[in-house]
Amino acid sequence: MTGTQIVLYGLLALALVLYIRRRLVTRSVPQYTPAEVAEKMKAGAQVVMLDVRTEMERNGGSIKGSKHIHSICFRAEWMN
Repeated sequence: MTGTQIVLYGLLALALVLYIRRRLVTRSVPQYTPAEVAEKMKAGAQVVMLDVRTEMERNGGSIKGSKHIHSICFRAEWMN
């Protein structure tokens, strides 16, 4: 193998790993439509809505009771 082939295969492997990681992460977070959330709330389910927008976007309006996560790092203090 030449050096160019090694670099090319390395980049392809990296792209594959990043793609798979992204797919696994997005599958682990359930997402619901507004109608589904309303239905769950009417049924009495405990619903926690996370607002991942910037502070400026949130100041334009937010859903009552939603929890704002304003950093990339997950913070569990709102759960208490």
